[in-house]
Amino acid sequence: MKLAKTVMVLSIAVILLVAAVFGLGTVILEMRQGHDIVTAVQAGFTAAGTTVLIGCAVLGTIAVLR
Repeated sequence: MKLAKTVMVLSIAVILLVAAVFGLGTVILEMRQGHDIVTAVQAGFTAAGTTVLIGCAVLGTIAVLR
């Protein structure tokens, strides 16, 4: 049981790390396209939030199917 908790915590950490990379990457791409900082940050938060939602849905599905 302890291993399962460790794997779940590490999976959540990886999801958050990927979300941060996607969010930051989106901000950089938006700024390079000439958008203002507010639009770029909004797009970055959208990308990060979507990544977290999809990752948690996948983890929840795996947890239910186990």
